Amino acid sequence: MNARRHPAAEYAVPFATVLCATGATLVLRPWMGGSASLLFFPAVILPGMYGGYGPAMLAALLATTSMAYFFVPPLYSFDIGIDDAIRLGVFAGVGATSAWLSARRRSAEDALLQSMRKLENNLKTLDSVSGWPMLIGPDAGASVRKLLTHAASVVGATAGAGPGHADSGIIDIESWKAWMLS
Repeated sequence: MNARRHPAAEYAVPFATVLCATGATLVLRPWMGGSASLLFFPAVILPGMYGGYGPAMLAALLATTSMAYFFVPPLYSFDIGIDDAIRLGVFAGVGATSAWLSARRRSAEDALLQSMRKLENNLKTLDSVSGWPMLIGPDAGASVRKLLTHAASVVGATAGAGPGHADSGIIDIESWKAWMLS
């Protein structure tokens, strides 16, 4: 999974992005026409991308509040009409949907990284067991000994770990069978 930032940092981002969007909208408003919400969409999406659902929802709430206070007549007041309430409600809904989508994207990315790590581990395991000797041969006992010796080397065991002759490194098949059946 991604290395998570401190929660305080994740929740500071919405304040910073909405503050920047508010300032830029105040400066650019004469050239933006009636679209005060244009710069507030990135202010909601960015916290969602980096902080998840909670910070994105906070950004949507802050952005809606900022637009209502600074850009909806009468300015510097929360006294809004039904038409502005509808616009702000739609913005809040789009902001909430953006927050949800950003959080889902982040969750999918984390799941993908976890799957990739599992796949890498599986590939390492397959790599460590590759080169297994074939069990088919004219001497079945020798083939099984070869297979068991390789298996012991894969798991890091020595010939002395099970039944057999520890000093020669050869596994006695009859002792091995008796040990396995006991």
